[in-house]
Amino acid sequence: MPGEEDVSGRPYRRGLFPLFAAATIVVAGWGVARAVLAENRHQLSPPTRSAPEAGHKVAAEHGFTPKALYALVQAGRQDAVLADGTRVSLTLNEELQARIFELFRCFDPPYGVFAAMEPDTGRVLALVGYRRGGEPDPWLALKAIYPAASLIKVITASAAIERGNVSPDEEFSYRGGIYGISRRGLHARDGRGVPKMSLEEAIA
Repeated sequence: MPGEEDVSGRPYRRGLFPLFAAATIVVAGWGVARAVLAENRHQLSPPTRSAPEAGHKVAAEHGFTPKALYALVQAGRQDAVLADGTRVSLTLNEELQARIFELFRCFDPPYGVFAAMEPDTGRVLALVGYRRGGEPDPWLALKAIYPAASLIKVITASAAIERGNVSPDEEFSYRGGIYGISRRGLHARDGRGVPKMSLEEAIA
């Protein structure tokens, strides 16, 4: 009878509603992700300052503009001569710059940033920005687009090594994946099947 078919169909329709809602959320999330990626494809605006304020105003007075900095870092060079004849010397290591850029070129990620600093002096040894297709883009390395959360791990590990609390070859047990950790994995005990990794390997 028509009435019986209508009653039996209601649970079926109610069961479809959660699936429809989940599909809507997935599609909406996909759309937002696409929009963010499209926005990031555009050329990023340069930093507002051409050089740090303290102790480096002379460089700007001699014509060391953001454009000059961009050209110098993009070419991976250490030295340059400005329009008025002033010589500018950066602390970049040209060989390191070239090696990192070639590494990015081999894997060709959508975006890539690499920065290396000498801890004792604060000198910037490498500053590489890369876009898919082999395009160098130094502004990527100078923009705070994403939070550098993993930097905290490096600083914490460095402090522990300096204080002698751990050594690079010391092994630690862990649970879960190597790219994330849960509350349960914070107190992993040694035992059969529990993976281990040295501090050196984990940082690398």
